[in-house]
Amino acid sequence: FTIHPNPSFDAGQTLTIKGLTNTGTASKTDLTVLNSAGIAASIFSGVGNFDATAGTLILTVKASEKLASATIFKITLKNPTAIRGGAIVSAVAGFPQSIAESTVSGSVLGCGGGIWEKITITESSQSNNGLNTLSLAFQSSVALAAGSVITVKGITGTQTADSTQFMLGGANAAAFNNTVWTKNTGSLVLTTIGAVAPSTLTVITIVVHNP
Repeated sequence: FTIHPNPSFDAGQTLTIKGLTNTGTASKTDLTVLNSAGIAASIFSGVGNFDATAGTLILTVKASEKLASATIFKITLKNPTAIRGGAIVSAVAGFPQSIAESTVSGSVLGCGGGIWEKITITESSQSNNGLNTLSLAFQSSVALAAGSVITVKGITGTQTADSTQFMLGGANAAAFNNTVWTKNTGSLVLTTIGAVAPSTLTVITIVVHNP
């Protein structure tokens, strides 16, 4: 992180970094805080108060110290175990000097790198102008966090109209909500309701109207 307050921070000033959620790091009142050289950041006494549940890090300017210029500090957190996009982080100064919350440039704690161990699609009918049940089965090598978005593309040429609440069937239909179907692109967007464990086979069906 790089911070440059204006006006400067005097001893006792608190700074709260928000948005550090879903990490693998437990809460601790003495999370190590390093400076740009990789040694304890003396301006914060080398530690910060990290709340894993709230995703906040509270830093307090050390007695006899003053933060008046651009300052770089580093912390180490364990990445999430589930696939997720980067967290949007914000910062706000509290007592004794108040500075309104603002969003930090960039994002952190994004986690990816998994593979699809299995992904198949089959159909029930090739009849012109007929209803066709498509069965999709997929299995990820890593956990999927609640709210993960899965997009299936390329189911083009159907007569099925766009829908923002597309009906799902199959054994695992209840695992998703906010299902969106787009006819022109042939895309189906699924959002997980809860977490999905690694190597869990997920099966859903949809019904489309053949050309």
